[in-house]
Amino acid sequence: MYTALFHIEKILFMKGRNYEKIFSYSIRWIWYRTYEGR
Repeated sequence: MYTALFHIEKILFMKGRNYEKIFSYSIRWIWYRTYEGR
């Protein structure tokens, strides 16, 4: 999970564009994962 997160962060960092969009998606994904884990 953390590795995937880091990978996504690296990709969005490299892209630069749509940073907000990807960031929001990442947060949503984490939230969904946490909720599911619960």
